This record gives sequence, structure tokens and C-alpha cells, in this order.
Amino acid sequence: MGEESVLLSCIDSKVSSPIKFYGRFELGPFAPSNGLTVANALRRSLLSQLTGTAITNVEITGAVHEYETLIGIRESILDILLNLKQVILASDFELFTPQIGFLNVKGPGIVRARDLQLPNFIYYVDPDQYIATLAVNGHLNLKFVVACGKNHITHHPGDHESHLNHNEKDFSNLLIRKGHNNQFSDSSSPHAIKATQKSYPNVETNHFYQHWKEERVGKIPPSTSEFNGLKSTEKNVCLSNQLLDKDVNNQIYGSSRSPKIGYFTIDAIFMPVTRVNYLIESQVKKNITNERIILEVWTNGSIHPRQAIHLAAKSLVQLFLPFQQMKTSMFQFSRSDLSKVPPESKSKSKSNAHINDQLKQDELEKKYNDVESISNQRQIKQKVKIDSRILDLDIGNLDLTSRPYGSLKQANINTLNDLLSYSRKQLLQLPNLGQRSLKQIEKTLHLMNLHLQSDSP
Repeated sequence: MGEESVLLSCIDSKVSSPIKFYGRFELGPFAPSNGLTVANALRRSLLSQLTGTAITNVEITGAVHEYETLIGIRESILDILLNLKQVILASDFELFTPQIGFLNVKGPGIVRARDLQLPNFIYYVDPDQYIATLAVNGHLNLKFVVACGKNHITHHPGDHESHLNHNEKDFSNLLIRKGHNNQFSDSSSPHAIKATQKSYPNVETNHFYQHWKEERVGKIPPSTSEFNGLKSTEKNVCLSNQLLDKDVNNQIYGSSRSPKIGYFTIDAIFMPVTRVNYLIESQVKKNITNERIILEVWTNGSIHPRQAIHLAAKSLVQLFLPFQQMKTSMFQFSRSDLSKVPPESKSKSKSNAHINDQLKQDELEKKYNDVESISNQRQIKQKVKIDSRILDLDIGNLDLTSRPYGSLKQANINTLNDLLSYSRKQLLQLPNLGQRSLKQIEKTLHLMNLHLQSDSP
């Protein structure tokens, strides 16, 4: 492969919609037959090893099963669940505990993703994603659980019992954080989406959750009971018959408890990368044949394609790191161990000592190469000042997150030359670009010794 280092450069990038990002990158050069190894590993890592954020569980007020339609709402419960499944969410960091969100909207009007009440560190990618249409008498009131994961979740009737137990615990913790009221929080309440990482259980909250659980697990809600007009003896007979029917159904599905009323699970899709293609090309330079990879990446807007490649490569490094450590640890012998070696194997101990010396020499050379690479980076920065071709680079080469990148692309800012023609004041006038995104853009340009236009007085 010669002395050339492996580079990653963006050839083209597009934003066709807030939830459709595209980037085409060139990786290389690689030695012959190494291109396929790297490309296939990167593709599999992009599609399976990146974490995403999605809605996993929903509870809808007034809903009994997913095939019914609520009064004043055009869509059925199943359609609403499918629309919630398609809502793309993103978070500032990986969520280690489930978070809760709310939606409380009255008609008439169209319910979109912007109406969701989320914690401050979770946001929707496309605020115009459709959820439902409400008539004048329509009222959609629900709460949902947001979680992080990989790939996707598929729920089956057979494992409903374990899934129900797991989510009871999650919902109990989430309800304790939100307060004591069984009804959904009002959409106008500023405390409705306040996210906390600690729970503060007390007697009232525990009593509330027990009552909440008894209403929805295997029992009939008192407020919606069908037997309010019957005598006590008739109620007992009807309830016993209903419980008997439930036991038969539970035996069919392999579960001993009935599902919660109005509680639905969603087959969540966490994958931020929707599609990956690659093409391997051969090139000959100075009678040396190398390979380069043309990698195409499509994402759902929650992550930049370039950032997705970095995270996928990082996961591959972490995957192979234990094997690297295992190889070096095989030769790390202490002096006490070597002193116990019998005389006939002294030659082996000498060879081991030689290997240790060689490893130390490799570490010193690595440190020297690191220092040399730092000096090379400084030289590169100096060359950037005088190289005008840098201005023709696509902004996909910048280390930007999805929000500023999408805002710039939607404003038809495609190259560095386009970006440098704007001032701070002009960039702040772009949709969905605030002070935080502006600071990120300026920081990235500063690393390249580039600056925005000065604001006119």
C-alpha cells in the first residue's frame, strides 16, 4: 500500500427531507483484497451496531384494543400506533433508562410530531410527521415510553407475560418520577416533560401505582364496569364467569394474566442507518495496485452519515481490541515466573525476554510515530491556508451533527465556499439553526483556519 495513509472523504451529500440523509464517501487506498473485508465489515456494523431512540410502549386513554376507533379521531388505534412507530427521535446521549413522554391534544386539528411532549434531551427529527386527525369532539390523550436500543424489537403473544412484568417495573419507575396523578399530565404543564434520573418513592405513590396496576391487570376498572346496575350476587357470578373465560384465553396464549387495558407495545425500529451500498474500485499508481471503497450511506436524519461511519468503525475496533490485548498478554511473564523455569528450558526464557524487548521497542516506535503524526497535522493545517481547492469540498467533510448539517443543506449551502460567504447573523436566520449549531460550525472552521464573514454594522 506504500506510504499512503487511509483517508475518508465525502464525495457527495444530499438531504432530500428531514428524515432522509445521504452521503457518498471514498475510503482508501487499501491493499488488494482488503477493500472487500473493510467494506463488508463496515456495512454490517452500520446496519446492526449503531444505537437509536424510538417509542416502545404506548398507553391510550379510552382504548381497549388496537382495532377500535375512538370518537372524533379519523384513524384507528392501530393506525395511530403505526404512525407513532414511524416518528424519528434522537437524543443528545445514549439513554440507559426508559424515559416517558406525553401527548394531550383536543380537536379540531391535525396531530403531528411537534405536539409530543418529550424530555429536554430528546427531540423529534421531523416536527411535521403525521400522527392523527381530530374532529371537533376528538380528544387524543396518551403517554409513551422512549428507549434506546439496537436493531429492532419484535413482540410475540407467547412472551407477553415476561414482557408485561418487565414493563410494569419500567412504568412504575416512570410514574413515580412524574407524580401521583393517574391521568395524563396536561400539555400546558411545564413539569409534564421534566426528566429525572432518580426516583423518590413514597407511601402515596406506591399506593397509587398498586391501584393503577389492579385496575389494568386482570381486573375491571371501577369507572368503566359493565355491572354497575347489577346486584352484588349477580356481579360476583358475572365476574367469576369473565375470569374463567380469561383463564381459558391465557392458557391458549401461554400466559397467566390478561393484558393491560389501553396498553400497547410497538415493534420499535432503532436503526439510524436505513441503507448502505459499497463499490470496490482498483487503481494503479507507480506500478502498485490498490483498492478504494465507494461507500453510500442513507440515514433517517437522527445521525449524520459521516458520524455513522465513525461510530461503526469504533464499534469494530472495540470488537477486535480483546484479541489484540490477548496476543500481547501471552508474552508478559514476570521475573518470578522466569526464575522457576528449569535449566533445560533456559533457551525458551531467553527467547521470551527477546520478545519482551521487541515489544518495548515497538511501543517506543509507536510513540515516536504519534509525535511525528502530530507534526504532520500541523503541516497540513499550514497547507490548508494556501490550497484553494479546500473551498470546493462538500460540507459533509465537516465534523457536524445532523441538525446544523441538515439546516445548511436545506439552505442550499453545499460547499465550504458557500458556507464562508455567510456571516454569523445570516446563519442564525436559517431555519432550525441556533447559537449551539453556530458555535459548532465556527469550531469546525477554526480547526481548518477558516472563518465566517464579519457581520456588517
